[in-house]
Amino acid sequence: MKLLPFIMPGYPSLGTSRDIVRFLEQQPNVIIETALPSRLPSGSALVQKIRQTVLRAGITPEDIMSTFRAERKQLQAMLMLHQEPDGQTLSQLHASFDYAIAPFAPQIVTALNATAYLRQEKQDDFTRFGAQTGPDDAEMDAKVRASEGFVYLKVAAERQGKIMEAEKIQEAIQKIKAIRDIDVFCGFGVKTADDVRMLRRAGADGIFLGAESLHAQEKGLPAFKTWWQEMADAAKT
Repeated sequence: MKLLPFIMPGYPSLGTSRDIVRFLEQQPNVIIETALPSRLPSGSALVQKIRQTVLRAGITPEDIMSTFRAERKQLQAMLMLHQEPDGQTLSQLHASFDYAIAPFAPQIVTALNATAYLRQEKQDDFTRFGAQTGPDDAEMDAKVRASEGFVYLKVAAERQGKIMEAEKIQEAIQKIKAIRDIDVFCGFGVKTADDVRMLRRAGADGIFLGAESLHAQEKGLPAFKTWWQEMADAAKT
């Protein structure tokens, strides 16, 4: 099972974030999630705050893309898209990231993946776009069929809300797998090692560690290592 920590290059400093990325390079079954610095009011309040901090520090989208482009062969990376990419951004995504979360209509996700396949003829790697869905999403079937490589299953109604019951999550994972044999990465509201253990037992192929990863990153590499070991141990038990 994979763990997907959210890491923002440049937070709380470029040096600290690079140290954490280098540490994660040495860990098994990791996909780093990130977002581009932006003044748009998108993402959680914590992500918005951190993106503003990174902007004030002069970190650019190209800095973030290049951070992961340099390590792409060793460490997989995923971008949370907060708006539909234009042609230039799409080209940069394919060069820099292995996956992208596309919280858009299924037909847009399908179109993004079709573009990725066209590009595959010219390069070995391409970005796989996956849609977000929830257990009760009326468009779940369409979103699963539109996705490539993974589906992001939201396991809480709100970012800070309580995670749904294990049985409901397990049912949602089984429903997705019945539609298509595809990885299901669970996230939204995952806070503790117990949450990680429960999701692993429910059948998750990967678990997003969003806000808690950012909080650990803020405290520096030693604190991040301690937190990471707790999560990694829970993913095995």
